[in-house]
Amino acid sequence: VALAQGLGLSHAPNTVAGYVYRLRKLFTFLRARGIGDVGRVSTADLQAFREHLAETPTEHGPPTPGHLNNALKAVKAMYRWLYESDVIAHDPARRLRFVREPRRLPRTILSAAEAVKMCEAPDMGSALGVRDRVAIEILYATGLRRAELLALDMGDVSVDDLVVRVRRGKGGKGRMAPFGRPAATVLDKYLRWVRPELVHGRLKEEALLVSYSGRRLDRLTLGEIVASAARAA
Repeated sequence: VALAQGLGLSHAPNTVAGYVYRLRKLFTFLRARGIGDVGRVSTADLQAFREHLAETPTEHGPPTPGHLNNALKAVKAMYRWLYESDVIAHDPARRLRFVREPRRLPRTILSAAEAVKMCEAPDMGSALGVRDRVAIEILYATGLRRAELLALDMGDVSVDDLVVRVRRGKGGKGRMAPFGRPAATVLDKYLRWVRPELVHGRLKEEALLVSYSGRRLDRLTLGEIVASAARAA
């Protein structure tokens, strides 16, 4: 409980019990190596414990990366707490590496028909509906992240070349992202007729997607646009 309090973790019984269970495994392993003082543990000892866990089957079969990392999280949390509390002079778990976990693909993926329904959900009879359709079409066609879409300026989009330029992507890297004719058709209508109406003469506004007040669209509004289209579809 003190460890949980010191690290700002949940005090829920299951959480505390999980930490106790995993740390008991560590203490049992250390005692078998003749170590009874947490201050005498080295990084090499903890790496040996990591290897021991990887070679010890669980009741469900071979240990998974997630199983190993949960144990390592408990060990690293304990030693960080001991070090920050001045109980030990150095943190031997600081350089203890986690096990690399395989990247999991999303399980909830839209079918082609569902994606089309979502793209067609906004009302094309209103200015905001056209803007919303553009946002969803570009997201679907290019795979841009939300922040990347919101950061697009007028000069980043070419209807003729069917491409958008992401200048501030993840990790600060830029890239070019292509889109198809369906997105281009809606985008052309938006640029010609809708956006000029929305900006209300704010000629200095460079944002591609703008709000009703003519300013750059914010993340909360974009989230509601997508959620509303999903509900409608």
